[in-house]
Amino acid sequence: MAADKLPDFDELAIELVRLKRREPELVKRLERAEDRVVAFPSPFGMREVRRLRLERQAMLDRIDELNALLLPIRRIP
Repeated sequence: MAADKLPDFDELAIELVRLKRREPELVKRLERAEDRVVAFPSPFGMREVRRLRLERQAMLDRIDELNALLLPIRRIP
């Protein structure tokens, strides 16, 4: 019964790897959007920058959460 309440560590690890691989691409998109807003300020551009910043922060929060969940199964060198 207790095993039913345990998280699927393989699934969590896969999600962590996917997020870590997506994060640099999101950073590039955010940097491009920020550059565009500096060059051509617009309300749409500012909304896009805000949206990308929020998306990146949510991604970083989830990465931190997954790292904490996976901590018990990590090998200590």
